[in-house]
Amino acid sequence: MSPSLVLQRDYDFDPVVVWDALADDVLLEGWLADAHVDPVAGGEVRMRWRERHHGADFRGEVEALRPPEELVMGDGRQSIAFRLESLPGGTAAIAGGPRGRSTRLTIEVALDGDAERPVHARAHWAAHLEALADLLHGHPVVWSEWEADYGGSPAGGVGRAVPGR
Repeated sequence: MSPSLVLQRDYDFDPVVVWDALADDVLLEGWLADAHVDPVAGGEVRMRWRERHHGADFRGEVEALRPPEELVMGDGRQSIAFRLESLPGGTAAIAGGPRGRSTRLTIEVALDGDAERPVHARAHWAAHLEALADLLHGHPVVWSEWEADYGGSPAGGVGRAVPGR
């Protein structure tokens, strides 16, 4: 059985807003990777990682889909599961949608078995969760500045030096 990595982060936005950042190609590029996700069960998924510390590109399919609660992608070697839980207390509203909701995003990544991979994967995904928070606040990743803004040491966590925030 492959090791897995689980990370959680709360966002002060309704789950519908966070869901869009997981399932929309343009929004995915603003925090995760150059991506194409066909958001239907069995749909195609392609991600080309932009930061240099990540390994091979991800090409697979949507294995599970329950908008706006769950999106699971797999490529035969690993899987990436995004699970969203609606929480009370958010302040960011969406037009015509519920107010006062926030989202707990849980990411579970089934790794491909490399012994050093969990350390690097934790730093990788923690940086992307921070980048997602920035995107939700209107600041998509500037990929040419990734290392300065989020890079840090792959084994030592995440660096933050985002001017003006």
